[in-house]
This record gives sequence, structure tokens and C-alpha cells, in this order.
Amino acid sequence: MFISDMAPLTGAHEFGHLFGLSDRYHEIVNYTSNQDQLNGNPRSTVPMVIPDPSVDTQYDPLNNLYSAGQPLLTDMQLGIVFGNANEPNYPTVVAINSASATYQMIQVIESGGKPQVTSFERNRQGVDKVGSTNVNWARPQGNGFQTNGQISERALAPNSRLSRNPAANQLLIQQRYLGR
Repeated sequence: MFISDMAPLTGAHEFGHLFGLSDRYHEIVNYTSNQDQLNGNPRSTVPMVIPDPSVDTQYDPLNNLYSAGQPLLTDMQLGIVFGNANEPNYPTVVAINSASATYQMIQVIESGGKPQVTSFERNRQGVDKVGSTNVNWARPQGNGFQTNGQISERALAPNSRLSRNPAANQLLIQQRYLGR
């Protein structure tokens, strides 16, 4: 990572991990169907709606250092830092944006080994509303990938026709986005 590539609060964000704070975002990969490509450049993320919002009632996904790069922490996060504790790692997926679907916030709830992935949008009154339960996503599972079926596991495989350079796409997805 080069200093010139970092957002202004990236250092503070990364430093907080040393004190036990967890990321609260999902990675985004863009899919362009007419070019049959996945593209992870430039890197982008989408804020996470934590699975049980009652755990941290002050948390605002669009206004927190660990979800949206804003200079705010909740009392719960400060308690972790000053209490020498570790925040749990939240379930995460790689959201796949397309021309027909972009996401403002995403929530992942584990249910029977398969995540329930839901998008949320904030309306003009500041209220978060469910956007879609048909979010395109992928994540590692065993030696392969688990998806919601919108992008097939075959499309993520090294010899897929998903892009002109499928090995590079596989590496991008596996190491940069799904290798948590």
C-alpha cells in the first residue's frame, strides 16, 4: 500500500484494528455484462449494516470510521478499545455491482450455512429502508466459491470465460476480495 493511495483516515482505521476493532464494510466488484468482465479497480466498498443492530445502537453505517471512512466511533467501539477487548468479525460477502444493481448499504445474516444478503437505502428523512434481497454476491467456500446464483461458481473459476484474463480475475476475487 502506498501512502499516496490512502484516504485521509486510512491510517486511523488501520491503527484501530490493533485495538480490536473490526471492519464494517463489504468489498464491491463491478460486473460489466457486455464486456463479460469483473473489475475491482478502483477498489470500492459498501457500508455494512451489522447483523444485529441492537448490539451497537449508535452505529450509523454511513458515518463511521470502520464502514464509511468518517471520523466517528460509537461508545461500543470505544469500549472495545479502552477495555482491551476484540470486536467480533461480522459475516461478509463481496457484492457484485452491475448496471442494474448498485448498493448503498448491505447486511449479511448467516442462516443455515448460506447468508441472507439484503441491501438498504437511506431515504431523505434519514430512515434506512430495505432495498433488495436479491443482492449479487460471492464468498469463498472450501476450495471454491459460494454465490447467490447470479454469478455462477464456474464464472469465478480460473478457466472461466468471464474475462479475457480469467486467471487474473480469479486471483483478484480470491486474494483481494474473498481472502478474508
